[in-house]
Amino acid sequence: MYVLGASLLDVGNNNYFPKLSKVNYHPYGIDFPGGKATGRFSNGKNSGDCLAEMLGLVPPSPYFDLIFHTNNTAEFLKGVNFASGGAGILDSTNEGNCIPFSKQVDFFNETVEAIAKQIGFEQTHEHISKSFIVINVGSNDIMVATGDGLDHEEYVFLLISTLRPLLKDIYHLGARKFVILSTGAEGCLPKFRDKTKTGDCHFQANLLSKSYNMRLASLLEELQSTYDDFQYSFFDMYIAFKELYKSRKTYGFTEGEVACCGTGKFNGTTGCSVGTVPCSNRSDHIFWDGVHYTEEAAKVFMNLAFQGSTPFVYPINVKQLTQGSIPAMFVFGDSLSDVGNNNYIDTDAKCNFPHYGIDYPGGKPTGRCSNGKNVVDLLAKKLGVPSPKPYLSMSKLTILWNSWKELTLPPAVLEFSHLQIKELNQVSYLYNEQAALLLKELQLEYADMSYSFFNSYRVFDQYINHPKNYGFDDSKAACCGMGYLNAEINCNPLTPYCSDRTKYVFWDSFHETEVAANLLVSMAFDGLPPNVFPVNVRELSGLNAENADVIQFIDQ
Repeated sequence: MYVLGASLLDVGNNNYFPKLSKVNYHPYGIDFPGGKATGRFSNGKNSGDCLAEMLGLVPPSPYFDLIFHTNNTAEFLKGVNFASGGAGILDSTNEGNCIPFSKQVDFFNETVEAIAKQIGFEQTHEHISKSFIVINVGSNDIMVATGDGLDHEEYVFLLISTLRPLLKDIYHLGARKFVILSTGAEGCLPKFRDKTKTGDCHFQANLLSKSYNMRLASLLEELQSTYDDFQYSFFDMYIAFKELYKSRKTYGFTEGEVACCGTGKFNGTTGCSVGTVPCSNRSDHIFWDGVHYTEEAAKVFMNLAFQGSTPFVYPINVKQLTQGSIPAMFVFGDSLSDVGNNNYIDTDAKCNFPHYGIDYPGGKPTGRCSNGKNVVDLLAKKLGVPSPKPYLSMSKLTILWNSWKELTLPPAVLEFSHLQIKELNQVSYLYNEQAALLLKELQLEYADMSYSFFNSYRVFDQYINHPKNYGFDDSKAACCGMGYLNAEINCNPLTPYCSDRTKYVFWDSFHETEVAANLLVSMAFDGLPPNVFPVNVRELSGLNAENADVIQFIDQ
């Protein structure tokens, strides 16, 4: 396990430099084994320690402890902690008082080179690819930038654009399994509550945290799309903190605002310094000092990261990351799951033109019949695998299909368009009923066949009849198109489209919006009978983790 980041993960690197922020004094470490102050910004173990123990690993030693004391690069194989209290994504954050994230990446590079000299390049690459890279950075950048007049969007863009190449550097050094801890609700830290007149959470700091976390999640999706073998578990500490604070008594805490150690209002005016007497009931407090969590709170957070689920951790939790993601996903179906195959055949049934793809990353039409991502993309994200590429996009295969010039839409599709809505819905209902029976029959015939059947008819019916319950304003008209219900002329570059796609169930006259698709996939992934049975997709992925080679997604 290789750890990079700031004070939530620092295990003593700052101790080695006179000018850096350090906490190698009592009462820090009061609950650490031996009651020793190690440089951890906690009363005991920190998040990195707790996560390592859940993984069955010894918490990695500080990089500078290994460099200055052991001088044995073989120790690097056991894992290294590069984290530094005060570190930020930007080199200018707490400059001179910490080891910035970029420098930590340099140290990781030197570590990989040292390991390669010991065991060779191939073995090093295999070792690093199987190791966990744990990262928590961004909080300090937010804490130093909450003044008036700050353009949040520009600042978050700067943070993400600075972080992107650094994460790519770590990937190119061989890392494949990333555990990314987001920023917490920084505005709810005792330090920030102390600054507000009412004692409430600092609104601007929380707003900045949420914006950064959202962009960070998008960056990880982008990296997974770019690198097929990039695997990650993203833990949203902001949402987790809100849950912990709201339900603190359920988790065993009685104090969620005042720090255990410090002075002033909320014990957040000054830090936990030498001679400060901490609270005696540390296990009852969420916060240890004005900025950092107690060991007990860290355990709760890491337990959620390790075995929790959406919205706290996604697309998979850390435990699932240890087991490896689903190796592959093969997709069969029609336009609801097509990601661009029809682009390569002679047919009018294409969606490779505006306004399709308007909300897809880059705003580019890809052949998906959606304003953005479709059910396949969203399911792949939840499974922690890249969205499968179109079969016909593979250059060696396109020649085989170029001669299929006469491929047209099945006549049944055209015939169904003339049926009354009631009759068409009845056909759909009966088909779903028989499809469910067929799957049961196949499972009886093949003992090792596992499946998850999602009744989209039933779920979609709820969206249509009760749209407000799911955040929609319109469940009848299409967002893009013309005529009655925007369905007489289908979506094309000349038709108008709605400005707020999140309020519509349908994107065009046939296909749902990305938001509606996301709701469907979430229900298929985590839902219960009678909407999804005999198991949901999350359960199916667990059932097949050891025995199956692929997940097949069939949309009919």
